[in-house]
This record gives sequence, C-alpha cells and structure tokens, in this order.
Amino acid sequence: MTEHDPHAKPTTAALFALLWDDLADVLGSSATATLLRRAAKHGAGHRPELRDLVIHRPAFEYEYILPMQWSNDAHGREALQALVRTLIPLLQQLTGPIVIRRLQAIPALVQAGLIDHEETAS
Repeated sequence: MTEHDPHAKPTTAALFALLWDDLADVLGSSATATLLRRAAKHGAGHRPELRDLVIHRPAFEYEYILPMQWSNDAHGREALQALVRTLIPLLQQLTGPIVIRRLQAIPALVQAGLIDHEETAS
C-alpha cells in the first residue's frame, strides 16, 4: 500500500487512520473520539498497549497519538484488532448495522482482519 510496493500491507497506523476517518465522517469527531476512547479503555485489559493510544482535543478538533510501534509494518495489529472487537458492539448498540456495514466496505480493514465481512448482526 505504499507508492513503491502496491502489495505491501498497510501499517497499523494507516489502518487506524482509515477507521478514524470513516467513523468521523459518519458520526463526527466527538462521537468517534468518545467511542474509540471507550473501546481502548475496555480493550486495554487484553492488550495493555492500547493504554498508549491517546485521543484528546488540544484546540478545536480531536487528535490522536498512536503507540510508536504502530508505524512499523504490522506491529500492533493484535491491539488494533482488540480495539475493533470492543468497538463493534458499541457501534451495533448505537447505530445498528449501518456504520458496521460501511466499515465492511473498506477493503483494507477487511483484508487486515479488523472487520469481519459477515459481522453485521440483525
């Protein structure tokens, strides 16, 4: 997924950015920040590195700071998977299948195993 190697796997940071951008596009940055912080807090019990995910609002817009290892290849993928596993039920409660289906339409998230293509509950 880089300019030099179209077959390279995206970094965990790139996948998080896709997730953040799509959620913020639908839900807004405040709701996205709240949901991802909550999912990270709950997921940190299984993946302590999620404690290094910082989501804050220094001025007008929310920003996130990712764990450093997420910038290198697929490092941190298990932590991001834990975050998404915790996030999916929250999205299901708040939006039904709508946002989950939208995330399922992002090939990189599905190919990385973050979103199950059949995950939508009725």
